[in-house]
Amino acid sequence: MNSMNIGNQVYVPPPSISDFIQAPAIGMTPKSSNGGKFSDILSKSLNAQKVDVNFSIHAQQRLTTRGINLSDEDMARLDDAIDKADEKGAHNSLIVLDGNALVVNIDNRTVVTAMDLSGASKNVFTQIDSAVVA
Repeated sequence: MNSMNIGNQVYVPPPSISDFIQAPAIGMTPKSSNGGKFSDILSKSLNAQKVDVNFSIHAQQRLTTRGINLSDEDMARLDDAIDKADEKGAHNSLIVLDGNALVVNIDNRTVVTAMDLSGASKNVFTQIDSAVVA
């Protein structure tokens, strides 16, 4: 702000918005409260949230009764298989994952039922339009 003398009075113009905004220092990157780079933390958070597979109540019961446990790695591979089926236009897919068969509604990203393949030898999978071996 520049002041001017007008007679015996000093005129001080009102502040502008630029008086309150400081230009960022060159080379500075935003930091989180814990000291990490904001972009790194955001990227990790988005990647952690990428796996968005749901399980119907029926599928949860089948996983429990059949002793099928899916690790974080399995879930990531399942998510990737769903993405691939979606890219091909699939709607209901049989996904084979390490000896387990999962029927997945691709549009809702929901596992409808699950079984291990040793118990699938006499079963017929209906109402699927694709199969993915992950």
